[in-house]
Amino acid sequence: MRRPFAFQSFLLAAGLAAAVASAQQPEQAIPPVVEIRLVSGSALSVDQSYVRAHVAVKAGEPYNRVAAGRDVATLLKTGRFSDVAALVEEAPGGVILTYKVVPKPKLGAPVSVMGAQAIRVSKVISELDLQPGDWVDEASLGPRAKAVEELYRKEGYADAAVESSLTLINTNAGLCAVAIRIREGEPQRLKAIAITGNENVGKNTLRTLLNLPKSWNPWYWFRKPNYDSGEMNRRIDDVRNYYRDLGYLDAKVHTPVVEPVAYGRLRLTVTVDEGPLYKVGGVTVRGVKLFPLAEVTKESALQRGDTAAMAAIRAASKAMRDFYGARGYIRTSVEGVLQPAGPGVMEVAFEVREGRLTKVGDVVIRGNVVTKEKVIRREVNVYPGEVFNEVKVAQTERRLMNLNYFENVSGYPAPSLVSGTNDLIIDVLEKPTGLFTIGAGFSSVDSLMGYTEITQGNFDLLGWPSFTGGGQRLKLSLRAGTKMNEYSLSLLEPWFLDRPLALSGEIYTMSRSYSEYDVTRTGFSPALGFPVPLGARMELRYRLEHVSISDVEDTDLYTDVDGSTFYFTEDDAHTDSSFGTTISKDRRDNPMLPTRGYRLSVGSILT
Repeated sequence: MRRPFAFQSFLLAAGLAAAVASAQQPEQAIPPVVEIRLVSGSALSVDQSYVRAHVAVKAGEPYNRVAAGRDVATLLKTGRFSDVAALVEEAPGGVILTYKVVPKPKLGAPVSVMGAQAIRVSKVISELDLQPGDWVDEASLGPRAKAVEELYRKEGYADAAVESSLTLINTNAGLCAVAIRIREGEPQRLKAIAITGNENVGKNTLRTLLNLPKSWNPWYWFRKPNYDSGEMNRRIDDVRNYYRDLGYLDAKVHTPVVEPVAYGRLRLTVTVDEGPLYKVGGVTVRGVKLFPLAEVTKESALQRGDTAAMAAIRAASKAMRDFYGARGYIRTSVEGVLQPAGPGVMEVAFEVREGRLTKVGDVVIRGNVVTKEKVIRREVNVYPGEVFNEVKVAQTERRLMNLNYFENVSGYPAPSLVSGTNDLIIDVLEKPTGLFTIGAGFSSVDSLMGYTEITQGNFDLLGWPSFTGGGQRLKLSLRAGTKMNEYSLSLLEPWFLDRPLALSGEIYTMSRSYSEYDVTRTGFSPALGFPVPLGARMELRYRLEHVSISDVEDTDLYTDVDGSTFYFTEDDAHTDSSFGTTISKDRRDNPMLPTRGYRLSVGSILT
């Protein structure tokens, strides 16, 4: 027994000695960059000075793979290279870093367009957006050719094909020539449209779904719509889904019949087979374990005898999903399964896969470049430590979209380091919030009039130099004409002192000329709005206005409210003030383009 123990002790001592020796060895140093090389990956020469001006890595510095990757990204962003790669090779004393670039040639002559007859060559070139001196390659020509094809489709040439080619004409100077060849094909416009088989859905509704003009539309009499088979197939799917949403689960839309009736003119026939309207035979819910079954089933609001419409089934699934989501059980899924139960009858079974109870970790906002984070965060009604309420997350998305600052808002859970919690990620995609409007008009009252209006919906009064991102609303309006002039400037701060207090102010001046006299009104109107019980808001507004009447040339006799008579015989000036109160309740889903909800308001004015 002693020999094995002694042998094991020897191995242990040797291992410890090796570990100590290894720990005493110096850490391997990062090799330096001894040389930076630039090579071309094509027949075109490389502007060495231009590339080196965009390269941050320097000879003599330790090699940094991340820094070299940033140089690659910087060179690609210049738009002058089709491809860039950073290559590393060992060398005495360090490494050699080689940037291999594929330069784009420069367009040396106007684009040559062949085969364009239905559309002017100048319009094709404008769509290509290529001028001599632009950097171009084969990869960038593809999307431009597709844009020209789309231009032809809009003009009724659905089979148009556009090919592009690039030829080097001077490799030393890096110049190329681009040729565009167009095969237009025949125009395809619909001279006649027939829809048959529909009994429960009107033809005009189906025409709208098929993106076809209604029969009574006078524009259709003068300009026939284009026909695109690919687009028509997609629209047929929309018609089929529309019928299913109504409860016609077996509805079919047959392949359209297209017949030529003249050169470039077609007759389109769409045949619909609606099938029976299905009813709900029974509703069952399976997979519920965390809550009473009757409580979850009640959320579906779907009962025996109801129409088995897919829209109603999706709404029932969402209601049950929201039941779980509002209680923090995220990622719960509810799927409606249909089972035939006789002629025109469907059994509906909802398969529930319950989620896991989750709390909110951090609330992370991403994608805001212009908009200040506090402007977004004050609209978020989900907070760290609460249960992850998916219904409130959806409300937050709607509130942020209603600000009209973003093209898209998406809130979703992401794993966190704390067990039982998920971070809430809110991704926003910003859009322009400024608007400039100019126009002119004529009326019998104001005669000739011009107007301009500048609005910034995401203004920041203290945000120099851009003055954007603060969530305020600025509006400057100018109207001028032969008989009237009106100028106004207004500013709204919806969260005064970082509280839900809407403080606004407007200054204005307006003048109007009448045949007997002129009147000028100059005023200032501050207002304060705040929430009140029952989800309503109250606004208090004060108005101070100076009214001046001049150039009086009226000889008519007027009767006052008390029965006395008077003449306008001299100029007059006075100051008026008023105080107004308005209570409103807004339940619209979108204040700009509402699809459901309502808005009620009632107000009074004291002078």
